[in-house]
Amino acid sequence: MTPHFQEWLSRLVRCEPNAMHCTLVEPTKIPALFHPCVTEDKNSPSAVRGSGCVCRRTFYDPEFGLPVVGEHFKHAGAGGTDQWSYKTYAPLELRPDDIFSSFHTGRGLFWARTDKGDLSILPQRHVTTSATTAEGPRPPAPRTRMRTRRSSAGRRAARPIAA
Repeated sequence: MTPHFQEWLSRLVRCEPNAMHCTLVEPTKIPALFHPCVTEDKNSPSAVRGSGCVCRRTFYDPEFGLPVVGEHFKHAGAGGTDQWSYKTYAPLELRPDDIFSSFHTGRGLFWARTDKGDLSILPQRHVTTSATTAEGPRPPAPRTRMRTRRSSAGRRAARPIAA
């Protein structure tokens, strides 16, 4: 997990699911947004044999007001797995009073930091329906993207890209 991903993750606030969270999961998975994790309720519909879990948790990013859905996969068997992946939207541009300060990459994700120190995940052209994780695929053509960000004079650091 990169320091930028950890910073973003640490500012997320847990919340009740809303309509925006529902847009981040398949329609058949919407009910799981309302089920507790096995760590909170051993009898949860998301529990697998009382200790494993396939739940989802909902958050929001207070910096940009965007929904985030965390998907938990926990297998408690020998050499058990306890893994979270996250899906969210990236802002299409920085806020009107934000000024682009620096560009960061790490494990397939692009980040922008403003002059105020705010960190924002950036949209990517290769985004698919897979979750945004700390181990995402390496995106193509980072030099082109960096040049686009610098030529924007800090006002439109993220161009509209399908998310």
